[in-house]
Amino acid sequence: MAKEYQLSKTGAQINQILQDVGELQEDMTTAQGDITSLQTAVGGKASVAISTTVTLASASWTASGSLYTQAVSVSGLLATDTPFCQAVCDDATDAEAWGAIIKATPTAGTLTFTATETLSVDLDIQVVVIR
Repeated sequence: MAKEYQLSKTGAQINQILQDVGELQEDMTTAQGDITSLQTAVGGKASVAISTTVTLASASWTASGSLYTQAVSVSGLLATDTPFCQAVCDDATDAEAWGAIIKATPTAGTLTFTATETLSVDLDIQVVVIR
């Protein structure tokens, strides 16, 4: 009698496991569909619109109150863009110059950098815009 009870209990557990596996498969199918939909939505919305390098010339800074500015051309830049900027630092002097930059402000076709001091070196800046 104990073996029959144990066998019945095991059979019920196996049936429950099979039911749970079936539900998990349905959940996974739904999740895969959701992921595919998200990938399609993101793929259609965001891409690299601009990837370029500009040079901030040490001799081209203009005093603006207690700060200094320099505008550089960036073809295709929109005033509504939020560019990602990163200095191409070859040495400590470049890194120190990059530390003086406090912001980059986009307008149509131009990116204006603001610094706390004039830079003593020409500094290359990588600019990326994702739209």
